[in-house]
Amino acid sequence: MATTKECSYVALKTQSPVMKRCFDQAIGVISFPNKGVAPESVRNVGVFIAECLKDISYNEDTFIFVGVYGSSLYGTVPYIADILYRKQFAALDQARGDAMLCIWQRNI
Repeated sequence: MATTKECSYVALKTQSPVMKRCFDQAIGVISFPNKGVAPESVRNVGVFIAECLKDISYNEDTFIFVGVYGSSLYGTVPYIADILYRKQFAALDQARGDAMLCIWQRNI
């Protein structure tokens, strides 16, 4: 019988608040960044991902990769009605190519 091992974290680098909201609903657990303080374990995952990508533009306090894409992937910020997501992604400079690293910590 085959077994599967589930991951403890899921991560997504995006410029789209719609993507974060979709993953929030699909995964069903709390995601970071959010309006609370991220635990050290989640912050360490972000740093680890940035190191693996060899990306020194990552800010572990804001979860933002500065200028990582070089420009906006969408042209305009995808609209989302939820103010929480709009506020989180307002910190990105889409024209510069910033992206948010979203991390979900699963309780398995």
